Amino acid sequence: MPGARSWYVSAFTIGVLMFAALWFVIDSRARVSAESVAEPIALRWVLPHPPEELFDEAKKIFAEELRDGSGGTLELTTTYFPNELGIEAGDHAFMQLLDDGKAEMVTDYVEHMGQHQYKFLALTLPYLFDDYNSALEFLDGPGAKPLLESLSEESPYHALAFTMSGGFRIFVSKDTPIEKPDDLRGMRVLNAFGGKIIDATAEALGYHSTFDIRSETNPTLELLDGFDATETTYTRIDRLLDNVPSFARYVTETDHAISLTVLVVTNEFYNSLSPQEQKALEKAAQDAARAEKRASIAMTEPMRKRLRELGATVVVLSPEQKVRFKDAVRPVREIYDGKFESVLQYLQSD
Repeated sequence: MPGARSWYVSAFTIGVLMFAALWFVIDSRARVSAESVAEPIALRWVLPHPPEELFDEAKKIFAEELRDGSGGTLELTTTYFPNELGIEAGDHAFMQLLDDGKAEMVTDYVEHMGQHQYKFLALTLPYLFDDYNSALEFLDGPGAKPLLESLSEESPYHALAFTMSGGFRIFVSKDTPIEKPDDLRGMRVLNAFGGKIIDATAEALGYHSTFDIRSETNPTLELLDGFDATETTYTRIDRLLDNVPSFARYVTETDHAISLTVLVVTNEFYNSLSPQEQKALEKAAQDAARAEKRASIAMTEPMRKRLRELGATVVVLSPEQKVRFKDAVRPVREIYDGKFESVLQYLQSD
């Protein structure tokens, strides 16, 4: 039956055409959907200073949590150290990298952030924390949150978490052990910190403080010439031991102040993110900061060991000796505590 056969052919042809059309629509939609998925937002992070291993765990935690928490829309693509970008560690150009769009996040010094939010300088006060436990209780606790949030209220920057990248400050001296405040009197001390509170602390303890960022990044024999001691931290002492090990004859753990850093992005970048992405960024930063602080504290004992192997004497002050130093810097606290009352109240509540 020719008519029936013709009908079957026509129906088959129509079916094939309909299937082809349907497949074209499905395939087109799939391709449009794939093409419409945006590339992850790349995040470049500038770290404050070597050694690189100090940040290894923090970088890993941050990258994984940022990717997973954002559902893959945020990705840590690159980490830099300052010298890779042509700037010195501790240089004020850190924040300019954010402003110029050359980085999305930096770890900058608390002393630098004090230019944008004065309250941050409260964390540079002498003998603010008795030990690392009390420091971590505040820095990782609810007391630090209002301080972090205050940065975006006064500046174009958003603070995510406090990091350490330093720890308690110590004195390294070449000729005289420092066991009491009078041992510092008249000494010429090189430091990489700077700032009004640090200068006031030096004045209270009777030593002459000279700021030079190279004492952290490249402490050479020429740079140290004419100085009796340097103020540093265990996380930053390795360059000194590499370059001029003979200078480090005595190391005194005065722990008279704590060196801190903070993870910062711009308000513009933060506000451009979705609520889920903001939450992922905050959590990744806070967990990475905890890891970095652990790593900073953990460097203390290996550095003590290395110093002793080099023939240095490590002076660990007794509680009574520390009281003498605290008494000596009391005038600094009397001057500045009132200026930072809104911050210190959170410390006292902890």
